[in-house]
Amino acid sequence: MAVNGSDTPQHSGGHGAHAGSPRRGGLAAIVIVVVVMALLACVAVISVRRHNAVTNASSASSSVASSSKSSAASAGATKKAVPTVDPGEAAKRSKQNQLDSLNTKLTSQIAGYPGTWSVYVEDLKTGASTSIDNHVQPSASVIKLYVMLAVYTRIDEGRMQEDMATNDLLTQMITVSSNQATNTLVNLLGNGDTNAGLDVVNQVAKANGFNETRMKDLLYDSGTHDSSLKQTSVSDSGKFMAKVYRGQLVSKQTSEKMLNLLLQQQRRAKIPAGLPQGTKVANKTGEIIGTENDSAIVYGTADDHSGDYVLTVMTQNVENGTAQTQIAAISTTVWDTLH
Repeated sequence: MAVNGSDTPQHSGGHGAHAGSPRRGGLAAIVIVVVVMALLACVAVISVRRHNAVTNASSASSSVASSSKSSAASAGATKKAVPTVDPGEAAKRSKQNQLDSLNTKLTSQIAGYPGTWSVYVEDLKTGASTSIDNHVQPSASVIKLYVMLAVYTRIDEGRMQEDMATNDLLTQMITVSSNQATNTLVNLLGNGDTNAGLDVVNQVAKANGFNETRMKDLLYDSGTHDSSLKQTSVSDSGKFMAKVYRGQLVSKQTSEKMLNLLLQQQRRAKIPAGLPQGTKVANKTGEIIGTENDSAIVYGTADDHSGDYVLTVMTQNVENGTAQTQIAAISTTVWDTLH
């Protein structure tokens, strides 16, 4: 019994020792799994963070690049939006300011003169211009400019011959203001019909933009003394001279012919008289009792022709000698202001 009694505890103790070993092994395995999973989780977190960092950096770089491009585009747009200054327009504005100042001077000057005064000035370099009291009025012999234009137009069209006789008549009409030569040319324009010739003068004038000019009668040698039948304006006559200067009437070659005739003008007591001696001038005068007119191309001293201009002055109800002196004074004012 004692043996059996001792055998039982020994059996029980041996069985307990073998039973505890599997529990410890299972616990270790669980710990290992947990550690491995924790490590894998850490690796995953680190990987995600790195990916996010790279993505954010790339996004930031793209944003900066996009911002730079946007700024550059904006700067480019701003740069393009800045208007460029046309040197020609800037020069014209500057000259126009000068002519506006001249207009004020001339208005004050002629306010002290008797009668009615009209003035037109155009800078031939820029085309800037100014005028005082432009209106239709008696042209006197300034109308001969438009007869000359009509004759050269018909010659260009092949409807008149540019022979020695015609050239001689043109020279007399312009350089010494011959009324007889003028009337002969008008009749030639109409093939012997005076009214038809006058119509040609008016049609050609209108076709060239001179809408304030009309000739309804011959000059005094053959026509009447009614000054209302031959009219123009300072604007028409001034623009006529500007177009001659620029070679814009009929053709460049024909404009040069007209200019050469005007440069030979013998009547120089008005606009040319107020200029420095030796100044180059191409002009056409006109005068009847109480009226003195003159239209001129005045050449400056600059090699680039920046000082060239047109001046036209027309008067009414002024004693002729007084008007001539005052036109010369106006000419001096214009020259001094523009030079």
